[in-house]
Amino acid sequence: MDFQRLGLDVASKNAEFQGRVSLGYYDWDKDAPGTTLDYQRVPLFLGARVLTSLAPQVKLYGQLGLELSFGDKDSFNNTFGKQSDSELNVGITPGIGLLFPISNSFYSAIRFDYHIISDDYAMLGLTLGFNLP
Repeated sequence: MDFQRLGLDVASKNAEFQGRVSLGYYDWDKDAPGTTLDYQRVPLFLGARVLTSLAPQVKLYGQLGLELSFGDKDSFNNTFGKQSDSELNVGITPGIGLLFPISNSFYSAIRFDYHIISDDYAMLGLTLGFNLP
């Protein structure tokens, strides 16, 4: 689940610039002997995006911003068993993608983001987003 874009758009002749706020939710799990280990991450992205049109209904974009990432992860220790740990990570997230406008308010996109934080990870994802007036 990914809630997308809230911000200011500034258009030029060849490119569109957007201020962005994005909140995501990622959930992974892994089977371990006798238990399942869970990992959740809630990244808050504050940044900007530059879009250019490839075709009337396709836009290419690049983005960069600050990420505050709230994470909960389980680990397994033979002495204490399953343990949970919460943490806040701060980093930057560059990304690229293709955006497909559905209407003036809604869009879909395919994107690749690389989260440069204390435990880096990459995400390839599909997005259904909306624009606020």
